[in-house]
Amino acid sequence: MTEQLEDLVFADDVCLLSHRLSDMEEKIKDAEKIGKKAELKINETSTKVMRINTNTSKMEKIEINGKEFEEVNEYSYLGSIVTGGGGADEDVTNRIKKANVAFVQLYRI
Repeated sequence: MTEQLEDLVFADDVCLLSHRLSDMEEKIKDAEKIGKKAELKINETSTKVMRINTNTSKMEKIEINGKEFEEVNEYSYLGSIVTGGGGADEDVTNRIKKANVAFVQLYRI
């Protein structure tokens, strides 16, 4: 049994977590190889990279098939905003809007 969270998976979203760049590159290669078996592929345009709690001035780029992933300072994941400083701010307004959309679609009984 592992003591650390390795990856997050929800529906068609996958969040890969790693402490080292080499480990992240290996995870991406494995995900691509396994995905090909199921005729799935990594969408390079919607894939983002976020480094948390790093203070290195020169960052190596992460890429797949020669295409570099976009690097961001914050990212919305499952209704929460995750920031590069390591925080996750609850996006209450976003959740209320999603709930309103769901309630509008309900039929009266």
